[in-house]
Amino acid sequence: MIILSPIALAATAPSVTLGAQAVDQKRTADGATSLARLEGYDGSVRLYDLAAAAYSPQFAVERGIEEGLRVEIDGFVSKVRDDGTIELSRFLASCCAADAMPYSVDVALPAGERFKKNQWLLVRGQVVAPPDGKRAYAVTADEAEPIDRPVDAYG
Repeated sequence: MIILSPIALAATAPSVTLGAQAVDQKRTADGATSLARLEGYDGSVRLYDLAAAAYSPQFAVERGIEEGLRVEIDGFVSKVRDDGTIELSRFLASCCAADAMPYSVDVALPAGERFKKNQWLLVRGQVVAPPDGKRAYAVTADEAEPIDRPVDAYG
């Protein structure tokens, strides 16, 4: 019975979900690490690609990321701003939640749209070139709709 107790305890523990609070805690400025995790390009631009393109113009060119590109990305709201923009994030894990790294993109929502932190969204819109002095691409959303948390939320 003593041997089974830790197993039973682990089985009843709640699953860990990384969300908005973890984005700031795990955020890094190490662009090389961001790029190294993004293998297996299938031709579609994901939130990860948009976020990582800030660290390498060559990466952006290889992925076809430029102003006006139409994208469909999903992620959870990690920041809500008063100006009608949000930060949309996803974590990418190599092996487990402990090594998960956040990738984030600013999204300008359609007028009147409001969402809460940690809410998962599917966003369709256009890539906006980085403003002067910044490297990160953003998205101007034509549509943003709530979705369920994906089964593969860390990949």
